[in-house]
Amino acid sequence: MADVKLNPVFEGFRRKIGDLVFFNRNGELFVRRKGTQRNPKTSEQMEVRNAFTQLVNNWKGIGGILQRGWGNAAKGSDKTGYNLFIGANAKRQRSGEVLELFKPVGDDTLFEFVAAPGTEPGSISVSFAPVNGGHHVTLFTQKKTNGAASGMFSRHDSGENPAGPVVLSGLEPAAEYFVYGVITDAAYPAATRVTRSHGTLCVSA
Repeated sequence: MADVKLNPVFEGFRRKIGDLVFFNRNGELFVRRKGTQRNPKTSEQMEVRNAFTQLVNNWKGIGGILQRGWGNAAKGSDKTGYNLFIGANAKRQRSGEVLELFKPVGDDTLFEFVAAPGTEPGSISVSFAPVNGGHHVTLFTQKKTNGAASGMFSRHDSGENPAGPVVLSGLEPAAEYFVYGVITDAAYPAATRVTRSHGTLCVSA
């Protein structure tokens, strides 16, 4: 890096010449060579990038009360709900673990959450303690491929005041799925309250 002097007129119009970059620091003008961006795409770097991309898609794809819950959890910190969600789940996504999908907005809890292969090919049976008070149980599935969750979530509304088991069908037979469940105060798109998520990994029938 060198200290240079440029004509003030020239300085006002140009900041780069070829691979040279001119910049001002503490009132002095300096020049340096423009760096070349390294992008070796090692397997580890690609794993990190893929995990990040998948989590961003999860955040955008589920949206709604999920984003509100993480936003509430981030209050009083220097992070956004989005940052908190990514930070909490980056390692889990890379390791093929169950995600911390929802932060609670409200006090209810989904009890006795269990997922098991169904009786028909491509099905999973999900059990949970009965829910009342006009609440819904919302279930989410996401396929596990090559050791990690991939693709978009599928959402399944179990209706008002449901009592398990609920059978999820139309899945790929004998495939691994992450299954998540939450209680919401209404059908998911209109929900304003949600429990923390319970999640497990299950192989479909």
